[in-house]
Amino acid sequence: MLVEPIDLWEEEDETEPEIGDGGDGGGVVLQNCPWGEKVLSIAQDVLLQFGDDIEIFAFKTSPGGYIYVRLDRLCNEYGCPSMEDIQSYSQEYKNKLDEAGAVGDIPSDLALEVILDLFCNIL
Repeated sequence: MLVEPIDLWEEEDETEPEIGDGGDGGGVVLQNCPWGEKVLSIAQDVLLQFGDDIEIFAFKTSPGGYIYVRLDRLCNEYGCPSMEDIQSYSQEYKNKLDEAGAVGDIPSDLALEVILDLFCNIL
């Protein structure tokens, strides 16, 4: 199955957090993206390399070609992963997305944002 590239990237509008919104409220929201399940599966596979104390808190795909991931470190009182965790995960996940895009499993031009909570930045 060949997946068409995304023609136009368009970020999501900022909204108030709601439980399970795939953003600040956590949860998984794929927004009917045909490649959503595949990129979520890749995200979860990459996470296995980081041990049992890091989880995906929020995951969201956008029909405009964006993937948003928010990680949670379970052993930290505030759930804040380190910058090294974010960078390592982001790099490994992007590599796996590029591999999947090269063989046509997902669009080859998806944008990835691994998000650090603002609250974590002020700790």
